[in-house]
Amino acid sequence: LRDEVQDAVQKVNALSRSWPLERARLEEMCVQSQQDLFELQKYFMGKLDISIEADADLRREQQRANERMAMLADDIRLGKDQTTSLEKRCAMALEESDELRTLLGALREDSEHLRADHAQVRTRVCVLEGTATERWQGFCPGVLYFKTWHRTAKGDDVQFSPDMQTATGRGFLAATGCVTGNTEGLAVADGPCRRFGTPGC
Repeated sequence: LRDEVQDAVQKVNALSRSWPLERARLEEMCVQSQQDLFELQKYFMGKLDISIEADADLRREQQRANERMAMLADDIRLGKDQTTSLEKRCAMALEESDELRTLLGALREDSEHLRADHAQVRTRVCVLEGTATERWQGFCPGVLYFKTWHRTAKGDDVQFSPDMQTATGRGFLAATGCVTGNTEGLAVADGPCRRFGTPGC
């Protein structure tokens, strides 16, 4: 028992001698651990702040992307509407072009018929003018003969019939046939007048 007590005393003495060193080492380790923990806390706080800012940036970018996608969708819808309208206009233009092509063909045929009819009418008119030259003294071929007189383009002494086909000059100079230097007896034809009238007209 004495030996055991001596051994225990020796162990207690050895422990009491080594305890200050172990305590100092433990305190140093605790201080170092606290510093490491503080630095780790600062590191994680910085990472957390960065993560929060990054999340806010990502949300803003996502919102902008969603707005751009919505604008693109609106542009695509407008483009589709415009394309549909353009297709309808093109279809209408094609239909009108077909109608115009048909109308142009009809006009070409009508112009050919009119050209042929004009040639025939011209031939007949030439024949009629030749006959009129033989039977109507003073007839001039190629001159357009009107059927009525102009209502206001006339001399002061000229009077017209109610149907505007007969003009009568009542001035003294018009009666002698002298119209130079005055407007007596002046009458102007207005759309297909007879070629002859009373003296002075």
